[in-house]
Amino acid sequence: MHGALPARLSDLQSIVSGGGAVSSWEDLLALARPHRLLPAMSWYVRRNSLQVPLNIASALKESEYQAVARREAALAQLREIGEKAQAVGLLMVLVKGPVVASVYPKPWMRLYNDLDFLVPEAAVPLAKDVMAVLGYRPRITGSRASHLPPFYPDGYGFRVEIHTALDREGGVDRFTYEHLKSRLTPWPEVPGLLTLRSVPHFLYLCDHAAGRHLFSNGLLSLFDAHFFTSAWKDEWKEAERLAESWGLARHVGLMLSLEAVLWGRSSATDRFPAPPPEVLDAAVQAVVGTCCQIPSIWRDLPRSDLAGWLSYLGTILSGGTEIRRMPLSERLRFYMSRPWHLVQAHGPTLLSFLIGGRGTREAFSAQKVLVGWMRHRG
Repeated sequence: MHGALPARLSDLQSIVSGGGAVSSWEDLLALARPHRLLPAMSWYVRRNSLQVPLNIASALKESEYQAVARREAALAQLREIGEKAQAVGLLMVLVKGPVVASVYPKPWMRLYNDLDFLVPEAAVPLAKDVMAVLGYRPRITGSRASHLPPFYPDGYGFRVEIHTALDREGGVDRFTYEHLKSRLTPWPEVPGLLTLRSVPHFLYLCDHAAGRHLFSNGLLSLFDAHFFTSAWKDEWKEAERLAESWGLARHVGLMLSLEAVLWGRSSATDRFPAPPPEVLDAAVQAVVGTCCQIPSIWRDLPRSDLAGWLSYLGTILSGGTEIRRMPLSERLRFYMSRPWHLVQAHGPTLLSFLIGGRGTREAFSAQKVLVGWMRHRG
């Protein structure tokens, strides 16, 4: 394949590249929906004046209306949080969803399901107090994550996830407030909230999509990359310097290569390592995969000997260091729900693997290829 898109993605490529020739609108809709791309498709159809079947046009328009309403609801929540944070002197850094949406041609084009904040480690008690005062309640599940237990509002609203580090690799916290505090800026849309400047935010998105999720979060990450960098000029020089310093040059190179494949053109810059064909093929497979939820074994495995596998097993069962930071009562609730969560999340995958499911085995293989290349420093 050598980085070529599977046949079922050729229609999506036609839409975003301006070609407009679509063989099956129904198949395109079925592809776009799980990747949260319907509002973006609606925008592209209107911009390119495409002729669309009535039922498809209706579905796209409905997705646009819903996206606009969701964005207004998110902004209302953020204004409330920002006002309270500002009143008590809490530093809250908004990342991903709403901030990324603001670089799209229309902010409603970019869907998200939660509101992510980075806070200083010492500010966690104050952040919890702010959530409680605003009516948010933590929900303890058996899910292992790099953030505090998610906070849910009473009634309708987006869940809030509060991080003291945006990633963790090899037992080391990465993208902490201390690490990023010199690269913060006020978020202009909501008083009282900070966000990352453009270049470090893009590098974090590359780390999140390529390094953390191994592109299992789907095609939306490529749209993020496209709109985040579409107007960049001098920013590329800073991105090259920071990516090299943070060990993310290959993550960025892979993200930009995938984005170029989807848009049917060459990469926007040659400042970053280009993946070899077999790595790009693995990334394409990962980003469009519709298999079961795949555990990121090769990302989390510290090394491939017995000691490494035992360490990985301990991390899976214990939930990792974030869980150990919880109060005892929360830890007990986590461990009570952990076994059922593991069965729900990964039982179908393991069963598929054991019975020889081709898609599952290919997904595991693709993960191994991606991790091996991104971690190589030669």
